[in-house]
Amino acid sequence: MPKLCINVQFLPTCDSYKAKENTYRILIADDHAVARHGLMAALASVTDIEVCGEALTGLEAVRLATQLKPDLVILDLSLRELNGVEVVRAIRTTLHETEVLVVSLHDSLDVVSIALRAGARGYVTKSDSHEELISAVQSVRNQEPHVSTRLVAKMRGKTRRLLRRNASPDRTLTPERIESVLTLAEFSLEREVREMVRSPQQ
Repeated sequence: MPKLCINVQFLPTCDSYKAKENTYRILIADDHAVARHGLMAALASVTDIEVCGEALTGLEAVRLATQLKPDLVILDLSLRELNGVEVVRAIRTTLHETEVLVVSLHDSLDVVSIALRAGARGYVTKSDSHEELISAVQSVRNQEPHVSTRLVAKMRGKTRRLLRRNASPDRTLTPERIESVLTLAEFSLEREVREMVRSPQQ
């Protein structure tokens, strides 16, 4: 597992544990130990990443983020004391250099939209692969938005069903045209994600 740079329960800051130059420092916020350890195990495959702290509640996530100023906070939305969306909003409002990646059980497109509009740079689900998580971390590190490929596929499926349900009787929506509309829809989603990240709601 990545080496923790602090004992989060007792040390107020990480100043005396300066990370190596170019090391990407991550704070993990999740109230389940198994989930936190799973994230750490996945991140261990990337050599220049360091987990610098763990938070068990929403308030602790905000406090530790303020103290440690990590490059990235990976958090669950279902946190005690302060829910994940409020944590995202608080961190992005006060720590402009710290990004947020949501890793959650929730796969509702509405929830994804809310999290992104609050300021999260990316969103993956806990059922996604470790490879998806690493891809999301690298995208966020490069200041690119990332939404789970499974969620994008879900959006495409929903769009496909809507198109078929609303197809006109003259069948002008051929399979080829449906595919074209789906392609445009996916492009629009990417553009919408970029816009959400660029202008988070206060």
